[in-house]
Amino acid sequence: MLISSRQQAFLRWLTLGLLCLVCGCGGPEGIAVEPSLVNFVAISIPPAAEAADRHNSIRTFDKSAIREFLALLRDARETEDHKCAPWAHVRISQAKNGESFEIDLLPGHHDAYYEYRAGMRIYRVPREAMIKALKRMGVRDVLLAPAS
Repeated sequence: MLISSRQQAFLRWLTLGLLCLVCGCGGPEGIAVEPSLVNFVAISIPPAAEAADRHNSIRTFDKSAIREFLALLRDARETEDHKCAPWAHVRISQAKNGESFEIDLLPGHHDAYYEYRAGMRIYRVPREAMIKALKRMGVRDVLLAPAS
C-alpha cells in the first residue's frame, strides 16, 4: 500500500512523538538517552542547507563527543514553537536495542541559545555549547541564521 508524502510526514511526527514519550524527552529535562547505550550519532545535512557541510552525512562513534552532546540535550529547556525549517537532522542510534531517537536542528537566530525540535516540541540549549558539541562530532559549519 502506498501512502502520500503528507501521510508519511504525519507518521514520522507521530513516531517521534511516541519515542519522545517513551524516552522521557518531555519537560525541562530534555532527552533522556543513556550515553552508554548509544552506538553512533548521525547528522544529515540536506542540499538546501546554507552550510559548508550541505549534502553531507556525518557519523560519529566518539563516545566522549556523544556524551557531551547528550548531556546538552538532556539539560535543554522547552520553549515555544520555532517556525523555521530544520537545517540538519540528527539520529541517535542505540546499539543494544537497535532503536534510534531523532531530532531536527533549527537555524540559530539568537546569541544566547540554539533550538532543536524533538517530536512536536521545541527545546533550547546554550548556543556556544551546541556549536562546540556539533563541531566535536564533525560538523564544520553550523547554520547561524539572522533573526527573522
